[in-house]
Amino acid sequence: MVRRRRSSPSSRFDPVPDAPFLARRLVFIFFGLDGSGIDESPKFDPILGPILFVSFAALSNTLLTSVLVAILSTTYASIASDAVRPSSFPRSSSSGPS
Repeated sequence: MVRRRRSSPSSRFDPVPDAPFLARRLVFIFFGLDGSGIDESPKFDPILGPILFVSFAALSNTLLTSVLVAILSTTYASIASDAVRPSSFPRSSSSGPS
C-alpha cells in the first residue's frame, strides 16, 4: 500500500511507500529484479520455501562476491610482485656500452 503525503504547499502529492513495500522492493533488487523465485517459492512449501530461497540467495551472493574478491586480489598480488622486473629492464638494457 502506498500512502500519499504533501511534498510542497501546492496541491501535488508524492507517493510515500510504506515499510513492507520498501522491504519487498529491496529484496527483489538484491536477489534479482523480477523476484520470480520469491513468488514461486511458496509452491514448494508455504513456510519453508521462502526461507530456503532467501537463505540460498543470500549465501550464494555472499560466496560469489567473496570468490570474486579473492580472485582479483590474487591477480593483483601476482601483477604487483612482478612489476619490478619489467620496469628495471629498460634501465639495464640502456646502461651498457653502445
